[in-house]
Amino acid sequence: MKIVRLSILSVLFLTAIACTNAANAISSERNDLWDIVSHCLDSSGSLHCEDCPSPIEGSACACLKTTEVWEKSDDYVAIRDRKMCGCPGGFVHGLALPRKQITGAEDKDRPIGIWRFAWKVAAKRIAAPEVALLVNGKTCRSQDQLHVHIVKLNSEGHNFKGKNAAEVANLDEVWSTAEELANKAQIKYFSVLVKLGERGFVVVVDDSCLEERYTEYACEINITPILN
Repeated sequence: MKIVRLSILSVLFLTAIACTNAANAISSERNDLWDIVSHCLDSSGSLHCEDCPSPIEGSACACLKTTEVWEKSDDYVAIRDRKMCGCPGGFVHGLALPRKQITGAEDKDRPIGIWRFAWKVAAKRIAAPEVALLVNGKTCRSQDQLHVHIVKLNSEGHNFKGKNAAEVANLDEVWSTAEELANKAQIKYFSVLVKLGERGFVVVVDDSCLEERYTEYACEINITPILN
């Protein structure tokens, strides 16, 4: 009989805990609207992203939790880069990606048409002389899915004069020209920068991170993790 009584007491105890937890959960859910009113209406506060359970539209944390598609085709997609989150109007940073798995510039299956697609997307958001398309080399990137950065040139990028560069008539020549330049300079894992030239497009290669040197890749108030 004692064993039976202990079992009943245990059941009652566990039931009480379960009821308490359920009541707390219900109580928490019943405060969701108050949490929004008290913590989510002003995204300018420094703790908005930490305190608000449902970040306000347009805030940096809401931006980080969404994927904004700019353009897509059967082969490629262009999306907003996370570095745009929290930045003022006028700052542009997008990514053009193939819709099949391609690791990066070193991948022999890298698609020729991605440069044309990326330039088309860039032309809708950035004035042509300012457009920079860029692929970081294997040692400079944090993601192993080929992505072309769509950004603006900085002052050094506009005035670039380097030895590992060549001008091409059209964007379908970018990969072959980049590989030729890299082989000549004995660069194994190369980064590629493409910008408008006098008669076509200038292709620049280097073993360093060209994004940080030649482009406006992040804004001063950017608070997001940098993904290359």
